[in-house]
Amino acid sequence: MTRWRKKIPITKILDIVSQNNKESIFRVYSRINENMDKIKSLIDDIPTEYNAIEIMSNARKEYYLKTIIIRIEQLLKKYL
Repeated sequence: MTRWRKKIPITKILDIVSQNNKESIFRVYSRINENMDKIKSLIDDIPTEYNAIEIMSNARKEYYLKTIIIRIEQLLKKYL
């Protein structure tokens, strides 16, 4: 029997912000920003194809990068 777990949206988690949480959010936000070039390179370096098998399309790479940026700006930065 499969049990379904209730998902809690990240916004609700971040709404429960104490001083410790703010410090943690700041650390995560800072580390992501400091390493954004490395993150972009990591995603860009994933091959689009290997041995005639599609690995990751350029559209998907762009989606992942945009998603990361949106999450940083709209979720993490909001709580600093």
